[in-house]
Amino acid sequence: MTKILIVEDKEGISETMAALLEAKGYEVIGHVGLGKEALDILSRERPDIIILDILLPDMDSKDLYNKAKMLYPNLKILFITSLREERAKKIVGEERAREIMYKPFNIDSLMKRIEEKLGNVDK
Repeated sequence: MTKILIVEDKEGISETMAALLEAKGYEVIGHVGLGKEALDILSRERPDIIILDILLPDMDSKDLYNKAKMLYPNLKILFITSLREERAKKIVGEERAREIMYKPFNIDSLMKRIEEKLGNVDK
């Protein structure tokens, strides 16, 4: 079963995402609102993919991305944001622009992106 960690500071969004993904058969190992909480989970458990909000209240998402990749170099990460495309790319870097999913999105498009990131479907 695919293990997912959700890092999203808007609790309603993270709870809804977690419930919908679990209903679709994914294992959500945590849904947290702070980068520090995400690192705590990552120290104990390895997800297959992290769904990571670009703007977190306690940590730069690029820092969390880099720390997660140091722990698990092959870890897949999907950024999510409600920012405009130009600002989002500036924050995460142009080289990661394809890893951004823009809000609002529906559960089917999220699942498709997850499966693409994991290599389970044709891109």
